[in-house]
Amino acid sequence: MAINEAEILRQLEAKDVGKKPEDIYKNILTDIADDIVRDFKAEIKKSTKGSGTLAQSVVSKPTKDGFEVGADFYYKFIDDGVNAAPKNSKLGYIRPLVTGSPYSFKHLGVGKGMFKEIRSIVPGDDAKVYAVAVSIKKHGIKPHDITDNVITKELEERISLDLATLTGLAVQVVWEKNIEDIK
Repeated sequence: MAINEAEILRQLEAKDVGKKPEDIYKNILTDIADDIVRDFKAEIKKSTKGSGTLAQSVVSKPTKDGFEVGADFYYKFIDDGVNAAPKNSKLGYIRPLVTGSPYSFKHLGVGKGMFKEIRSIVPGDDAKVYAVAVSIKKHGIKPHDITDNVITKELEERISLDLATLTGLAVQVVWEKNIEDIK
């Protein structure tokens, strides 16, 4: 039985024959970016107990040479944690205070943005929402190490192998955690 021309062309296309190398490269990078975004979303859902808005905010953005993964501005605080506000001797402290983070609460005052975010997670009246927000600032936010749990040596090796297979070159993948650029 003879194979018709359309079937031959479909088979060649499936093997990326006739495609421009830059298109194949972009497709591989898109697949890698999609996998990483999926892994970040899964890790955020696993390690946090929030409303899921942080996980939903994770996206990849193409760049000239690859892609960037970004999330809402407060990702860095969840990832690295936030040190407790300076201790107030009038308040009782039941659980340990978070220390060792590059970020710190400066005081126990609750801003409008924090109040709004807590309100979206915590049901109840304003007093309850305010009490939760003050407790968070009083004790700090423990680090969840999301980036370290997603960007592992195994992931780096897999990406390196994918790119080496594509280009025929040995590629070293380097991740730079620049928290100021995550938005």
